[in-house]
Amino acid sequence: MSCRTDEPLARVDTGRLRRIRPREIALRFVFGAAISVVIGLISRAFGPRAAGMFLAFPAILPASVTLIEHKEGTPEAAENVAGAVFGGFGLIAFALTARALLTTIAPALALVLSFGAWIGVSGSCYLAYELLRRHAEPPERATGHCTVSD
Repeated sequence: MSCRTDEPLARVDTGRLRRIRPREIALRFVFGAAISVVIGLISRAFGPRAAGMFLAFPAILPASVTLIEHKEGTPEAAENVAGAVFGGFGLIAFALTARALLTTIAPALALVLSFGAWIGVSGSCYLAYELLRRHAEPPERATGHCTVSD
């Protein structure tokens, strides 16, 4: 079975930015600040290498997921968590690329290439997820045209 849908793989809705309340921004700030303080304490207690492992933690993810779940429901919150996982894979690609290149080529070029690795891996994960999700979608729920073939 192959399904084709007219829904875009990605979209930007800038109108949603106007609906964010100051309280929600403050909550995200508090979560981010709290996580930064915890990482600072880890750094003082165990050194910068131990703290560095935690710098990849998405500081506002807990607040964002909580707010999204409250406003839009659990499925939307789960989609955002999936996106954070894809970003985490990209961050691993960034770190590995930077580690390999920073001592061998110009630092600016190493960072640009590392950023490219991050975007490439994160974007590839997202596109693969979307394509698999659309392919697995039952025909009655699909928004586009589906055909069954042997």
